[in-house]
Amino acid sequence: AATREGQLSRRVARCEEKMGFVGAGSDLAPRVDWLEDVLGLASEGSLEERLGAVERLLELEPFETLAAEPPAEPPAAAPPPSPAPVPAPVPVHGGRVAASPGR
Repeated sequence: AATREGQLSRRVARCEEKMGFVGAGSDLAPRVDWLEDVLGLASEGSLEERLGAVERLLELEPFETLAAEPPAEPPAAAPPPSPAPVPAPVPVHGGRVAASPGR
């Protein structure tokens, strides 16, 4: 029961976060009531069913899907850029080599 309560609490917090609100308190029923009121929902059923309706309206992925998926691996770091090619020396009169332009 504690695990189910914790899961419901995380789902409620996720909905509140999506709406830009940080919920307070451990009593989930008033928090779900608030979510429904703000969204204009008049759903009935268990707390879990009502929360599911809120999640669907907010277009959140089902919590079960998120819990079952392994965390995404961070993208691989891009290789460092290759250094710019060094221009070849430019020959000048007299057989000497002058530095490339811009150096």
